[in-house]
Amino acid sequence: MHTVKQIIAAIFVLFISSAVLGQSNATGRLSGKVIDSATTQTLAGVSIAQKGSTRGIASISDGSYFLTLPPGNYTIRFSYSGYATKEISGIVIKKGETAFLDIALAQKEDTLTGVVVTATRSREAQSAVYNRQKISAAASDGISQELISKTPDIDGAQ
Repeated sequence: MHTVKQIIAAIFVLFISSAVLGQSNATGRLSGKVIDSATTQTLAGVSIAQKGSTRGIASISDGSYFLTLPPGNYTIRFSYSGYATKEISGIVIKKGETAFLDIALAQKEDTLTGVVVTATRSREAQSAVYNRQKISAAASDGISQELISKTPDIDGAQ
């Protein structure tokens, strides 16, 4: 009785493994590393996709990537924030094989040099806080610095 179950289990395992191996051999891979052309440092998070497709991958922390595609001839697009997008045409993917392509991306010339953030602080009297509460559609509490300074506590935790 056990031998029949073992034979059925073995056939099932063989069937599943052949289906999985058959699927992995039906595709090919594109593999490589993405670096900065000026510093040669690896770039993590570079978007890598077949041109015209929404499916893609991102390079990992060491700049490497692995893209699985059906056999064919492709144009692959490499894009990264702050860098010029690069498209490579004529990449041939063969069934069950891995094609290797290392890419160097150049920084864009028109990137931002810096951002300035400014803020203002208003000191309002208690009457201004009450007026804002009256005209506001939402219910809220407001305590001005003036009212806080009149409390006998040294800090709000007491």
